[in-house]
Amino acid sequence: MELALIKIREFVNDAKRIVIVQADNPDGDSLASSLALEHILGDMGKEPVMYCGVAIPSYLRYMEGWDRVVNELPADFDASIIVDTGSLLLLETLEKSGKLPWLASKPCLVLDHHKTESTITFANINYTPEAAATGEVIYELAGEI
Repeated sequence: MELALIKIREFVNDAKRIVIVQADNPDGDSLASSLALEHILGDMGKEPVMYCGVAIPSYLRYMEGWDRVVNELPADFDASIIVDTGSLLLLETLEKSGKLPWLASKPCLVLDHHKTESTITFANINYTPEAAATGEVIYELAGEI
């Protein structure tokens, strides 16, 4: 098994309450990826919490579960998984609220499909395999973790 997959498996196994973070510009891929991770992690006995610093746009509210996304970073979590971005600029709401250091103080995994270099320097693992969408990355990981 690829070393990155082993590290991701250990990352997930070591955490109980995991916050799933979307960028401040949520789109269909980031919301669907969050919802999929919520389901996968929940089935594993984890306590996933979906977070986005801004309100989910109305055009995405047809997706069942969008209303479970909170816009306040939980005070208590073991780790975070940032989906569909590797750009720190897209987490501006966390930075402005002063909560970015709290996020950065916990283990962090970035799951993305964009081939730009991640600027989320506090991430323990940046996983960006070639894929059309982050949802595809999560689909492939689902069988491995």
